[in-house]
Amino acid sequence: MQWFLDFDPDSFFAILRKVFNDPEPFEFILSQDDFIAKHKAENPFLEPCYTHTDILAIFTSKVHQMVQSERSSNEGKLTGKAERLQNSFMFFLTQVLRTKKLKIEKGICLKVVKEQIAFHKTLYRLPRKDLLDLVPEAQGIRKDKEKAQNIYTYLIKRNEKDVIQILLQYCS
Repeated sequence: MQWFLDFDPDSFFAILRKVFNDPEPFEFILSQDDFIAKHKAENPFLEPCYTHTDILAIFTSKVHQMVQSERSSNEGKLTGKAERLQNSFMFFLTQVLRTKKLKIEKGICLKVVKEQIAFHKTLYRLPRKDLLDLVPEAQGIRKDKEKAQNIYTYLIKRNEKDVIQILLQYCS
């Protein structure tokens, strides 16, 4: 698991997102106890797999451990690798929360809100020139200034929407 998180956390969490967002794996994990009870006589070795809550707790712990390890080896500063991992996990959790299928424990929810707000501050302070580097060039795009403004507005509004959704789900 650590190798995949080190190598490409975006792809790893895109795959893991299917366990939470696709109906078949999501429903199987929720109904596994019934399935095991029904087939236990045929196969006495059937054991339940991790629940969604267990999976989130494991990944929350692992990501936190890896980010802290990177910080400690870099004089307390967040490295690019650790920031990428942290952002990938934050976006993964935000997308899981967006489906409203699952309640996430208070500590994880508050941590995501805190990270989303920190990310929002980073976006807010980001120079327009750096903002252009976030999105690949495309043909037929208007002037760079307009492109940067549109990207900036989209990212800020999307981030604000995610924070509000998390707070609404947690408070409801």
